[in-house]
Amino acid sequence: MTLPVDHELKSHQADWETLATIDPFWAVLSLPEMRGNRWEPERFFLSGTHTIDHIAHVMAVNSNVILAGDRMLDFGCGLGRLTRPFSHRYRECVGVDISEEMLKKARELNADFSNLQFVHNTRLDLTIFPDNHFDLIHTQIVLQHLPDRPAIIKFIKEFSRTLRPGGLLILELPDHIPWFRRLWLRRKAYVSLKFFGFSDQYLHEKLHLTNMKMNFLPQKEVEKTLLDANIEIFDRVLVPTKYANSVTYLAKSIEPHS
Repeated sequence: MTLPVDHELKSHQADWETLATIDPFWAVLSLPEMRGNRWEPERFFLSGTHTIDHIAHVMAVNSNVILAGDRMLDFGCGLGRLTRPFSHRYRECVGVDISEEMLKKARELNADFSNLQFVHNTRLDLTIFPDNHFDLIHTQIVLQHLPDRPAIIKFIKEFSRTLRPGGLLILELPDHIPWFRRLWLRRKAYVSLKFFGFSDQYLHEKLHLTNMKMNFLPQKEVEKTLLDANIEIFDRVLVPTKYANSVTYLAKSIEPHS
């Protein structure tokens, strides 16, 4: 498997440091009407609470699985929108992100939550964490922004390694993106105009361009990757969007890791 080379990962990190600087709330939850720093923090974090409460309800009703435990990981935590709601469900909540600026803001915004911690990781793995470490790993609206599909698959395997036997995985990924969206025209225009001297702020707020990358993984490939990693899906939640259909996979680690 070929993983992105160092300069691609550094470029990926630079993209998110830029977004964290110019419009961090929108970068985490990219509603068109909220572009340009229009998110109110209270509403922003309330949306995260609603999201996690809904998933917890689905898991309890459909599968009799309770979303609570000792230690959890929120992968690609950003500002902690979806890390914070776990604070009353798990004793220790760890958010990890590639952007130091996002994490700096996350620590400030969540300073009142003593059981949250935010960790910087710039590697294409989770070797900063030991095997069998988490009761839950959660990631939503994140894996689709990784540089390529091998990187997505790599992290799914890392989730398996760091989950304890019987641990839960909540993983969301687009199942399909229309071909015209895969051309990344808005990103290409962003990069080209920035080369000619336009500022990130102008490109983002005035021209509504973006430096975000978008990827997807077909459902069959996700399911095979999870099964190969000894993770069993017990439910799926469809998340329709304007341009891509996503699936939230609710799963459990089924075997001890060697």
